[in-house]
Amino acid sequence: MLESVAMQRLLLFRFLILLFVWMLTTNTEQAKAKSELSPSDKAAIIRSAMEIKLKSEGPSKFSEYLVFSTTDMSSALLPRIPGFAFRMMKPSQIKKRTQSIAGFRYLIVDFAKTGEFISFNLHLVERRGGLPLYSHVYKYRFSRVGGEWQGKLFMIIC
Repeated sequence: MLESVAMQRLLLFRFLILLFVWMLTTNTEQAKAKSELSPSDKAAIIRSAMEIKLKSEGPSKFSEYLVFSTTDMSSALLPRIPGFAFRMMKPSQIKKRTQSIAGFRYLIVDFAKTGEFISFNLHLVERRGGLPLYSHVYKYRFSRVGGEWQGKLFMIIC
């Protein structure tokens, strides 16, 4: 009995160490990707990801998400897609808007380097009454092909 408790603690300790190392590595890769990408590269990736999303969902569904959080975002990175007016809000403004029962939808972006690819995550978030209603993460992989960023959606986490 004592041996199994000791073994469980050892396994838990090893798991926590691995989790900690993974978290450090992930944060380092994200920071490295952010520093390696120019603003024009980031803007091209965001635009491309949004165009992929538009093609897969159609204009009606796509138009429900036009507000970006200013977290890891700037006005220079806003995609320019004809017929859609993207805008940005500070997290404090978003928080106020999400307090209503009608709710509020917004986007958060982040980049990470994964081997030879740039991973781009598009978080679609809806909150109502101050509580999360749902959040989906669209994970894209981008690489530079012939001087242009090309990517594809490879995973959706709901």
